[in-house]
Order: sequence, then structure tokens, then C-alpha cells
Amino acid sequence: VLSQRAITLNFYRSAMAGIFLEPQSLINAMPMFHIGSTLANLWCTGGGTLYILGSFDAGAFLDAVERHAINIAALAPSMIGMILAHPAYRPERLRSIRHFLYGSSPMPAATLGRIQDETLSSSF
Repeated sequence: VLSQRAITLNFYRSAMAGIFLEPQSLINAMPMFHIGSTLANLWCTGGGTLYILGSFDAGAFLDAVERHAINIAALAPSMIGMILAHPAYRPERLRSIRHFLYGSSPMPAATLGRIQDETLSSSF
């Protein structure tokens, strides 16, 4: 259970990291019952645009990022792995993403290295 204090501190930490310096777009593929809903609240209160995937599909994710020029993606490491393995994946399809937010499990070093190498304008 996330306390109100924990959620508020997450908002402050994100604001201090500069996430809200300009309106950005976030695509959230994380479950909405936990931290994913916190991200949704951040974007709704921070002036950004939030895109929510009802369920995760790597092809639909790639299509949405391209169609909406998404700046920030919130994913689990396994989802990033599925994107990299998808037959329609090409690094240029993720060129609008500036930041990847990930959680729920440790990030495999090979997956992190590959996504960083292939999307140089992005940060994690």
C-alpha cells in the first residue's frame, strides 16, 4: 500500500528532477493499481498528456509512440524486452522518447545496454 506521504514525495522528487519543466507526453503501460496510477496523477497535474494502454502489446506500443510522438515511456523491463524482440521494432520508431521509466523488477544489463545504444537521445 502506498501512503499519501509516499505518493506526495514521489511528486516532489519528479518535479525536482525537472520532469515538469515543459509539458510532455507519457505513455503508461504499467498496471494502474500501483505506481502506474501515480504516474497518471503526475501527468494529469503536471500539464502533460497521458496515453494509457489498456493492456500491453509491443506492436500497439510502437504504433502509439510514433503516432503521438510520445516523450516518456513507463514500462516494466520485460515489456522493454518484448519491444526489442517485436518484428516491427526499429530504433527510429522510438526517436521521440526522451526518457524511459521502468520498474517492477531488475533491468537485465543486456536489455538496458541495447535500448540505450539504440536510442541515444533517451535517458533512463
